[in-house]
Amino acid sequence: MEMPEALFELDANALYEKARREVAAVVADANDDNVLNALFTLNHLRDWIYPDGHEAYEKKQKHDLTKAERLHSELYNDLNYRIVNELCNRVKHVHVKQNYKTSVLEGLIPGYARAGDRLGKKNYLVDREDLRTILEQVLQKYDAYFENSKNAI
Repeated sequence: MEMPEALFELDANALYEKARREVAAVVADANDDNVLNALFTLNHLRDWIYPDGHEAYEKKQKHDLTKAERLHSELYNDLNYRIVNELCNRVKHVHVKQNYKTSVLEGLIPGYARAGDRLGKKNYLVDREDLRTILEQVLQKYDAYFENSKNAI
């Protein structure tokens, strides 16, 4: 399977680096723009790495999957990625099934505050879980893929 042509100079490696910056921005200063950028990038990076979808490998044995296919499958089955995927789709489509309740609370809230958080910060929650944690866990899957692949797709 050949990787799709780059968009300008943006390819999966560049989009991964963008995802790292976007998640870091949410962790440092969560706001609507940073959250949307991180959701879009984390959601779509999977398809930049493996654009053929699960139908292309669903009949293969697990040990026969390529690294890209394994990541695609792993993310597909990962609760945190499914949350990212649904939230991204909810931005695109007004009437989409909502499996997760989202909320925004302002201020330093016990149980959500991290070292360095501002007093008036926004806390983006999904089913009362800090969105930063969800984004970081999805990013860790990509980190492992790119580290193990030595940035080769």
